[in-house]
Amino acid sequence: MTENIRHKFATASWRYLSYGIAALVLAPILVVFASWLMPIATEHWDHLLEYLLPSLLWQTAVLLLGVCGMTLVIGVSLAWLCSQYRFPGVALLRRGLILPFAIPAYVSAFVFVGMMDYSGPVRTLIRQVFGGDGLVPEVRSLPGGILVLALCLFPYVYVFSFDAFTTQGRSSLEAARSLGASPLTSFYRLAVPFARPWIAGALCLVALEVLNDFGTVSIIGVNTFTTAIYKVWFGFFAPETAAQLSTFLVTLAFLIYYTEQGTRRRHQYTSNHPNRAYEPYRLRGWKAGLAGFYAWLIFGLAFLIPVVQLIIWVVQTESSIFTEEVFQPLYRSIILGTCAATLACFFALIVCLAKRYLPIESLRRSQQVSHLGYGIPGSVMAIGFYLVVVKLDHALVDFLERALDYSGGLILSGTILTMVLALGLRFLAVASSSVDAGLSRISVRLDEAGRLYGVYSWKQFALIHWPLLKRSFASGFLLVFVDVIKEMPLTLMTRPFGWDSLSVRIYSLTSEGEWERAALPALLLVVIGTLPLFLFQQKRS
Repeated sequence: MTENIRHKFATASWRYLSYGIAALVLAPILVVFASWLMPIATEHWDHLLEYLLPSLLWQTAVLLLGVCGMTLVIGVSLAWLCSQYRFPGVALLRRGLILPFAIPAYVSAFVFVGMMDYSGPVRTLIRQVFGGDGLVPEVRSLPGGILVLALCLFPYVYVFSFDAFTTQGRSSLEAARSLGASPLTSFYRLAVPFARPWIAGALCLVALEVLNDFGTVSIIGVNTFTTAIYKVWFGFFAPETAAQLSTFLVTLAFLIYYTEQGTRRRHQYTSNHPNRAYEPYRLRGWKAGLAGFYAWLIFGLAFLIPVVQLIIWVVQTESSIFTEEVFQPLYRSIILGTCAATLACFFALIVCLAKRYLPIESLRRSQQVSHLGYGIPGSVMAIGFYLVVVKLDHALVDFLERALDYSGGLILSGTILTMVLALGLRFLAVASSSVDAGLSRISVRLDEAGRLYGVYSWKQFALIHWPLLKRSFASGFLLVFVDVIKEMPLTLMTRPFGWDSLSVRIYSLTSEGEWERAALPALLLVVIGTLPLFLFQQKRS
């Protein structure tokens, strides 16, 4: 085989592997929409239309708008305070306000529900002091769900807005200050218009997280599309009807996802001298006290109080990590996260390098398609994968029966392999972003120099790109690893029977009201969730 033929074969292999990965991501989405071609169970839809759909449409819409509105107010206000002013504790808050990212929303939900229950510490203390607790707000309500999700998701808006306020339009802000404009005027007329693409992109990500959430709304008791899909699948045992219901959620998620992609492309249009030093205002007196109180209050509610309460429950129950109840889910979570993250990063390498070696439109589109899994709620991905795997499983069993006289049951359905593949494709976009960033720092001239010496494709990857991509690969692996461990709906709906990860164990315990027993698994998740935050802080510093 000549060198030219080997080069063409290697190039074609990159291309078709990339197409194959895109097809794997697209298959469950297409199957979900194709469910409308299957027989429609009218009795299920009559029940949904009469009892579930009106309330879940209303509650999903209110939850979505409420969380987006609250995260907008909290995130933008905190980003403006921490970027433009100096007050007690601001240096710690600038970094600390991203720590709520480490706490899954369903963990915060059961912590606040456990604290505010009738026998919880807050209402018990209020009854002891005031003799009654009738004025204590109910966490298990739609406003309670909005508050809990907003406290967990506002860091999206905070991080994006902080970067915008400290890098975009800085000269204009300084000019406005020199002309005597008040900070409030500068905020409304300059800072917010400059930061609008960042804020819009962050709100899109918040909306996707709200649509994907299952654990929080289950604990709070709010009916949304994700809870309805779960009830239809496991209550009616009707995956086809669940898939049909999922199409509405997928359509809404796609609209939000492509809106976020559109805003991201406009993120560079106001950049001017981002590295110049900027001296914030120093607040004094009651203004400094008010700013500090507000920022520390949000930080306390979003991070300190949940973590402290989890530690108290762990100490009270004298929980140990080495008991089978905790150690086995932790071990399984680590195995699951490692396998899914490795698969996602391996797929990301193929997709990103294929586009680099062959910069053609079809491979660029292929990469975009491979990112769709991140914009799809986990419950929808689970249903799509289940329907695909069941079809393949039946075809495989039929073939084995004819060829080898096989008489066993289904082979692929309900296995760890299916769960790992679904999670890897779900978070492929996270790994791909890290690998893409690493590739962008490798000069194209290295590729050209390699080709001059006859180093092409796979050989070029092994000798040139892989040594330079190891750090980006490790970063992507860590990010996907943490996302997989925290993911609840997809893991819950695709796991083998009795196979509990940390997130599934937390769901099982909190659904029975066992807040104290769920504290140690939740605390382990929080500790694991801080790993990518350290990585993020290193990149920012």
